[in-house]
Amino acid sequence: MKISISLPDELYKKITARDRKDRGLSWSIYTDIDRYLRVMSASKPSLIENEAMLLCDVHNGTILQSDLAEHYNESLCWNVEDSEPDGVFEKWKVDKEKFLKKIRSFTPAEACSVVDSIEQWWEQDKPDSKNLRKFFNITK
Repeated sequence: MKISISLPDELYKKITARDRKDRGLSWSIYTDIDRYLRVMSASKPSLIENEAMLLCDVHNGTILQSDLAEHYNESLCWNVEDSEPDGVFEKWKVDKEKFLKKIRSFTPAEACSVVDSIEQWWEQDKPDSKNLRKFFNITK
């Protein structure tokens, strides 16, 4: 399939710096995106349903920019902690300290995968907890 995309200059420079001259720019873009999607799929940390729902609830309408990806652990923690006055821990029956410790332990790939899962979950026509397993690695 052939498509046309627009890229910010900085991203274009990063991609062209990775260009495999023997295969072309399209191959480099394909390879980078394919790897990213595979890493996201393989890096989903185990969450119980209520933890995933708490994350989705807290990040309703939130945009976590990709230029901050290396800080997603911190961003996830800040957003979760900032929602404490809203009663999210009681609502979802999640232990605050254990959950924050869990989020802080995520590798950068795991944190990025969680952000990606949250975004994908909210992109559904009708976000529903029944579809969590499609996006998150739900245990129990």
